[in-house]
Amino acid sequence: MTFGKHDIDNLIGKVLTGEASPDERHELEQWVRQSNDNLRYLEQMRAVYEKASNDPLNVDVDAAWQKVKQRLRTQRGGGTVLLWPVLRMAAGIVLIMTAGLFTWRWFNTPERVELVSAERPVTDTLPDGSRAFLNKRAKLEFTYNKRTGQRSARLQGEGYFTIRHDETKPFVIEAEGVFVKDLGTAFNINASPGNPVVEVMVSEGEVAFYSSDDPGIRLMAGESGVFDKATRTFSRLEKADTNKIAYKTRIFRFNNTSLGDAVELIDEVYGVDVRLDNEQLKTCPITVNFNNEDIDTVLDIVAETMGLTIQRQGEAFILTGVGCAHE
Repeated sequence: MTFGKHDIDNLIGKVLTGEASPDERHELEQWVRQSNDNLRYLEQMRAVYEKASNDPLNVDVDAAWQKVKQRLRTQRGGGTVLLWPVLRMAAGIVLIMTAGLFTWRWFNTPERVELVSAERPVTDTLPDGSRAFLNKRAKLEFTYNKRTGQRSARLQGEGYFTIRHDETKPFVIEAEGVFVKDLGTAFNINASPGNPVVEVMVSEGEVAFYSSDDPGIRLMAGESGVFDKATRTFSRLEKADTNKIAYKTRIFRFNNTSLGDAVELIDEVYGVDVRLDNEQLKTCPITVNFNNEDIDTVLDIVAETMGLTIQRQGEAFILTGVGCAHE
């Protein structure tokens, strides 16, 4: 049994659309059995038809298909003949349009990312290329539209951000009812729910720090500002405390800092249990700097500086001594 290209296309089209008679379906089965090429051709045609009939975008494909078929029919002797090659072309157009609509929706649907830290800080690259470093017990919700470049974020807790700057599409972070807008920047935000203030410290560039009803302040590199939740006012700090971002940098600057405060910060940043064996040691002042050293080095230097010894009790480090080294 042989068929011309036009005949077999029409026969396949009638079978796939459910218009073929039992004899016509039998004829197609016999034609398929003749060669593997015939089988592959049928499968290719079936794939085109099934893709055109899918409904990934909630389009009424059946209704559209019927309209196409009605337009592509011609009257012959009172009957109808389906122009399958033309229908096949229409199916291709439907696929192209569907793919175009899907792509348009994909690029116009904002991408949402959630970054959460528990008992350890976490860091990640956001979809726009910016970097976020969250301190313990923090959460960041980030929204990014690939087509428009619009981006925004909501922070709970503390986080350090290095922003991929775009003059036309600023990066805005909402935290505890206030906003921080990137103006070409690396900065830290401490917006823990239990704190009476929201604090922002700028490492590089500039940020706008404001609320919906207050234009707020602008902060440059090396500056810090706070928002008082009770009075709803913004103020600029005279000097930024770099120890506040030690959770990310592990850079400490202790200048006549009480040993109790220093140990508490070291304990928090390194996630270790450091203790002083007597209350008197807590008030002793310490002046020393650390630049991303490991915990053993930090404690060795603290002990040497303060004339203390280090003991281990299980997982805890115990600093022991009789009092301040200079007394």
